[in-house]
Amino acid sequence: MYVPFAVTEKKEQVKMFGQRKTDQNLLKTDPPDDLGHADLLSSKLKEILLMLLNIIRNSTIDSEVLNSEAFKADLDQSWIRLKESSNIYQLSEIQEFLKKLILRQREAEQIHHQNQYTEYSQIVGTLIEGIGEFTGSNDDFDKRLNTALSHIGHVAVQLDDLKQIRQQIAQRVIHAKKVLHEKKVRNSKRQKVLASKVEELEERLSEAQEEMLIDEMTQVYNRRAFDRRIEESVKRREMFDIDMGLLLFDIDHFKKVNDTHGHQVGDRLLTALAQQAKSVFRADDFVARYGGEEFAVLIYCSSSEIAESAAERLRSSIDRKGFRYVKDGTPQTLGITVSVGVAWCREDDTPESLIRRADECLYLAKESGRNKVCVESELDNPNRDDMSPLQGKE
Repeated sequence: MYVPFAVTEKKEQVKMFGQRKTDQNLLKTDPPDDLGHADLLSSKLKEILLMLLNIIRNSTIDSEVLNSEAFKADLDQSWIRLKESSNIYQLSEIQEFLKKLILRQREAEQIHHQNQYTEYSQIVGTLIEGIGEFTGSNDDFDKRLNTALSHIGHVAVQLDDLKQIRQQIAQRVIHAKKVLHEKKVRNSKRQKVLASKVEELEERLSEAQEEMLIDEMTQVYNRRAFDRRIEESVKRREMFDIDMGLLLFDIDHFKKVNDTHGHQVGDRLLTALAQQAKSVFRADDFVARYGGEEFAVLIYCSSSEIAESAAERLRSSIDRKGFRYVKDGTPQTLGITVSVGVAWCREDDTPESLIRRADECLYLAKESGRNKVCVESELDNPNRDDMSPLQGKE
């Protein structure tokens, strides 16, 4: 459990808030006579501390040096204490604690970036050194270069902030290209291979992290990305009152499509459905493949009615458009429908409880005849038997 830091001397607190008076009455624990002024001062300080806490959270990096989980737990505890605090001395105590959190964060970031810089300096140094030895043993240079580039690609997948590193290696990459051009007459074939690898380096650095979170077939976010996003979104909903809903939808009778038309057609259908969903929802919404033929959408809007309306647009657009493909040179059209479940995030929700309600709504849409959108209010229908979502939801 978090133990609050000791309250600093009251004289220092008075100085911190711009008070010039040092009268000993200010050092008493009794509330000041001007309660309206004190309340206003406390309210303004609390507002500033809330903004500061939000900035610290948004700028926190995932780092072993920082111990991100413990750091975020301290931030959450500070948020709770801040919301419960009402007088200036409690707020001053929290302010001092936030100062220490900022110092911890700054020190960890400096160490993190220094580690990145050292790693890349060693790798690129090997690359430049190998180019300098190009006139010597070409076979040895080729092996060392491949090792260096492979190491760069491996590290790029693990690092989460490469802007500074990319700036540092840019000049060295340009120099490497210049050296290769000068030696083109001696070994043009190897120069082309090396130049191609160097040109691919920046693209690999920028795409490495993104690829880890994208479903390879449908090109929308994958389950790993969804799990991260919904956990973050539920926390933001609790702390900052950001409204959102969750949609779960899948293709009706998808197994029949695979059995009748083949798995290749089924895969193409999933890809087309994912892209159709991206076109229906806004860029700020989050579309992901949840598993199999099931997809999830986190929609950020002001009411459950707006989320339901968006779900209906998705359902009707797929029903109206169908799916077209070519088989043996002949155009084919499949009538495709989806069922959609919509749940609205509540104050006491966890990611698991929100997903469970959306899944129950999806099951109800299936049970009610498919090609439907079902919302939470329909779960309370007294004429409906208790049920649990079925696997597959065919």
